[in-house]
Amino acid sequence: MSKVQNENYIQLSGWMVNELNLKGNELVIYAIIYGFSQTPEHKFRGSLQYLMDWTNSTKQGVLKNIKSLIEKGYIEKDVVSIDGVNKVYYRSTKFTDIELIKVNKVHREGQQSLPNNIDDNKELVIDNKDIPYDRIIDYLNKRTGSSYRPSSKKTKDLIKARFNEGFTEEDFYQVIDKKTADWLSDNRMNKFLRPETLFGTKFESYLNQKAREMTTKDLADKMDFSGFMEF
Repeated sequence: MSKVQNENYIQLSGWMVNELNLKGNELVIYAIIYGFSQTPEHKFRGSLQYLMDWTNSTKQGVLKNIKSLIEKGYIEKDVVSIDGVNKVYYRSTKFTDIELIKVNKVHREGQQSLPNNIDDNKELVIDNKDIPYDRIIDYLNKRTGSSYRPSSKKTKDLIKARFNEGFTEEDFYQVIDKKTADWLSDNRMNKFLRPETLFGTKFESYLNQKAREMTTKDLADKMDFSGFMEF
């Protein structure tokens, strides 16, 4: 059964049809990946099943669409090794003038005190509802076996504060991975695998710490193939 809920939605833009000539499931998959990667540092890190649910398609069908989008140069594949485990992410390569105009328009209307350039527009992402609270907390829960709520005000305040300092979504995943590797098997420390500790004032030091060497058991416990897409 599909996990897509009635209130879930994706955004399709006219330029995806008119300029990129996309249609069908390629259009839907591109729109999803684009929605998660509207700045160069952000990527789509969802599972293959997520795309299958949205397109009501098979694994082979989704992989065929992804391969086609890569060959057309509309998305690119990024294989990231985190503590010895390869994860495959995708991001859009098309940041059109249409989107830049839209961002600048919002910037002028809502942030008139700031200079009108892309670096300062980074604050727009921080101020709107696009901060990925759900994805970050979902990742934390999966890695630690916890059930923290992304709707918690304290948790949202911590995540937003780090975004205000210039950290990215990818930084949160790295902190979670590094501290999980350090603390998950330590009965004295695993209680600190929580938002108030991980996303607090020591966030930067956690992010910049050297990842410890992984044991065979660590790697076995850490393996998660749900987001691993290969052709």
